Amino acid sequence: MKTELSKLGKPASNLSARVISEQISTLIDRLSKKGQCIVIWEKERLLFCSMDSRNAQRYLAKPTCLGVYDADVTYWDVQKDLKEILQRG
Repeated sequence: MKTELSKLGKPASNLSARVISEQISTLIDRLSKKGQCIVIWEKERLLFCSMDSRNAQRYLAKPTCLGVYDADVTYWDVQKDLKEILQRG
């Protein structure tokens, strides 16, 4: 079963839809427990950074930054933002 992310035909989409789905689910789970964080796409995975981190400004400046998410983000919001990043890359 393929998601829209796997249909992009970009090098980063070589990951299976299942792996990307698991990463998004992990992000949503983390947000429900820890609150707000910055998310970037790097080396074919989602990386999280606390807003309090000394790396926060560096993460926000990256062209692969999906944005700042909090506990009310949905799976589809993250998927849409990741799709935009992959299409730009």
